[in-house]
Amino acid sequence: DSVPNNETPAVQLEAYASVTRVGMPGEVGRSGYAVEGAMATVSKDAADAKAGYHSQSKRYKDLIKDKTPPQGQSMGGWYAVTDKYWMASVIPNQGQLVNYSLSATALPDKTPVFRAGYSDAAVTVAPGATWTSQSHIFAGAKLHDQLNAYQKSLSLPRFGYALDWGHLDWLTIPFYLLLVQLYKWIGNFGFAILALTVVIKIIFYPLAHRSYVAMMKMKHVQQHLAPKLDAIKKRYADDPAKQQEATMKLYQEEKVNPMAGLSGCLPMLLQLPVFICLVKVLEMSIELRHAPFILWIKDLSAPDPLTIVNLFGLFKFDPAHVPLIGGFLNGPLHIGPVAILYGASMWLSQQMSPTTGMDPNQRMMMAFMPLIMVFFFSQLAIGLMVYYFWNNILTILQQYSIMRRLKVENPVDNFFARLSKKKAA
Repeated sequence: DSVPNNETPAVQLEAYASVTRVGMPGEVGRSGYAVEGAMATVSKDAADAKAGYHSQSKRYKDLIKDKTPPQGQSMGGWYAVTDKYWMASVIPNQGQLVNYSLSATALPDKTPVFRAGYSDAAVTVAPGATWTSQSHIFAGAKLHDQLNAYQKSLSLPRFGYALDWGHLDWLTIPFYLLLVQLYKWIGNFGFAILALTVVIKIIFYPLAHRSYVAMMKMKHVQQHLAPKLDAIKKRYADDPAKQQEATMKLYQEEKVNPMAGLSGCLPMLLQLPVFICLVKVLEMSIELRHAPFILWIKDLSAPDPLTIVNLFGLFKFDPAHVPLIGGFLNGPLHIGPVAILYGASMWLSQQMSPTTGMDPNQRMMMAFMPLIMVFFFSQLAIGLMVYYFWNNILTILQQYSIMRRLKVENPVDNFFARLSKKKAA
């Protein structure tokens, strides 16, 4: 920007820039992993850039409710309105002290208006002088490599963090880079997701094996002690304290550590951050947008296009256009084949998992969990569903391998054994 003062009196001016969005996006909030709203990166010390920078963000709905929106002073930084995949940002001169604000107002018809921006400190332009300032505008897709390239070339603080990888970014970003590399080798993001899941399963196989062995051993111990434990419960049915004391005494006599079962859970807990990071990668990667897989899957970032309501396209009608109940049919009842396969694989995985010491009520709840998750997960992007389903398949194969090695009965072998008996009969 350049402003010459060709008049006699001095002129005072205050430069500003802002991003304005009228209305809220239709699919806002569909992703719980992405920050969708206003975002700012500001200096921790208003006058000292060397003190470092931190990010502030407000989701659209929170910005509407907030009576004291974020505002203050910063040395440079950048200010944006962002969605899951896209961002528009105004970026001041990084050596300029600015007043910034993130806000939400409303039009007369109550349509929300969101703003993120800054204003420079007031300056006086003397007669015959020219005031100049350099700033930047970014508008486009939040591509990891591009954002980091701008961060480096323009010295923009934390500009790569516009793509919200979360608190575990040190783990999430390598997974993302591995997914992109697998795509470059394979040429299909769907198969790249399958390959990435296989790599992670191989890495964590020793932990999974240790976990399963520990739980199976505890299950065998509890089966061995079950008659004695039942007798203690009957004997001290009205005295929980004595029941607990007698149970612990029995464990001591049998040289059993009742906490041993927890050692089988710890390896599984170690895998939880990895699971969260993988979901984050699949949720945030714009590369999956409009990326085809196989068969009917033409967009890995969209929900399954097929639904059980019209028998997966056998009947040529769109459930969303059914009067009165179209929203319900295209919402909670929009259940595609991948979601159904996921539910079936989750059920089989449960059957192959030890239920050591599980309360009957918990066991009943677990029995209904696959059905519940089918309805819940059917609304997610099909790329995520492919990952969940494939992860379950690999878990089943892994459990089957371990059970065969430990010579433990499993539902797969039992099913084929019963099938053979029926054919023989």
